[in-house]
Amino acid sequence: MHRRVLLAPLAALLLAALPAAPAAAASPVSADLLPANVVPTFGGGNHWVAAGTARTQLRGPCVPLLPRGVTATSVFRLPGAPAPVTRALQTVVQLPTMQATARAQADVARRVAACHSRVFPMRSTAGTMLWSTVTPIPGNADEAVFGYIGIARKGNRMTVVYFSHGGQDSDFPDGVFQRWLARAQAALG
Repeated sequence: MHRRVLLAPLAALLLAALPAAPAAAASPVSADLLPANVVPTFGGGNHWVAAGTARTQLRGPCVPLLPRGVTATSVFRLPGAPAPVTRALQTVVQLPTMQATARAQADVARRVAACHSRVFPMRSTAGTMLWSTVTPIPGNADEAVFGYIGIARKGNRMTVVYFSHGGQDSDFPDGVFQRWLARAQAALG
């Protein structure tokens, strides 16, 4: 009995000294970025090519600053299209908690809606918000920059996708941008 009493604390001490099982490592935010072949095209025309990735956030008309966090951005270009008007971008931001991510999504949504351009809400789903925007081109009354902004969240990660092109009107097919955002949401962490 005396031996058992001495061995129990010793066993507990030895077990406590063992390293804990490694926690499942979270994937880096860059792993959540979608490839160029997922970016929607206009009616089967040219396909997007990746122009690079960065550890900053995307920029575009009506895209507000995103909250600070671990960030990665993909930039896509359309061969033969005028840059920088025609482009597609995706940013993924990892925040400390799910609550912080939900608050950040709501804050970004308020700032998009208050943009100086004409902003039109699009059909949203659970965890996603979408808008189309029309931004006049200074000195050109006939053309504008047409933008599509989508925000999705899952867990403690948020993604913002952006697509823009110039011209006199936008002929982006219904549902295509929504599918791109849904795929971006599904790929999150």
